[in-house]
Amino acid sequence: SNRWLCWGAGPLLALSAGTILPISLLELALRRGWLRIRYVKDHEQDRSDMIKRTRQKVAVQTQLLWAISTILGPVAWANALLSVFLMPRAIRQTRLPAVPKLKSFMGKLALMYVIGDLGLYWGHRIQHEFEILWKRVHSMHHRLETPTPLGTLYIDPTDATLQAGLPLVLSAAMTQPHPLTFYAYVSLRTAENVINHSGLDSKLVNLLTLKCLPFRADIAHHDYHHKFSNYAGKAKNIGEAFWIWDYFFGTLAKADVRQMPK
Repeated sequence: SNRWLCWGAGPLLALSAGTILPISLLELALRRGWLRIRYVKDHEQDRSDMIKRTRQKVAVQTQLLWAISTILGPVAWANALLSVFLMPRAIRQTRLPAVPKLKSFMGKLALMYVIGDLGLYWGHRIQHEFEILWKRVHSMHHRLETPTPLGTLYIDPTDATLQAGLPLVLSAAMTQPHPLTFYAYVSLRTAENVINHSGLDSKLVNLLTLKCLPFRADIAHHDYHHKFSNYAGKAKNIGEAFWIWDYFFGTLAKADVRQMPK
């Protein structure tokens, strides 16, 4: 196979599919009021007002330009180039079928989700616990006190590498997936990250995104992190896909943050 297409263009297209489509659909639906469902509550404040205050700090245009740069700019292409050289060394299989078997696809996809989220947890946590990383890198994303789908990609390149790039490579190296399985993981994982920044609080959303499964972190979990861990130090609710890491490592506020006291 052509490694430039397989490990360069492929992951870049998977990243674009997992971000551009859900961001566009969610932002349009939220702006037009098509989603008549609940938002995560924050002491009875109106979320629309909270988003307006956040966008007074970081304008929508700034977030949009940064998002485009994140997925299509020089850093994205540099990462794609790096992937061309790293991934063939991480994925040691030489003869692969055109399409992976369903059992292998589902099993390795699930395993990558677990390994990748553990890597994300630590890549995220060190940015809160090392003040230099907080000040120079991660605090940029936390300027968005009230997250939105577009704000998902308002992130420093180093931050994206620690929370996404390195965990993706680590999970692939440990599971040896078929390229199509890896693409699916990249798209699903980035799409979930977008959804985690939507502020939606709905059993239907949790069902559609499988957040109803045991140990899965719901949208409120990450919403709480943005609102109440806007500092360097012992942050809470650091995991993205699973709250179990926060439980094991002592950073869980509550599995259900709706129970947090006012």
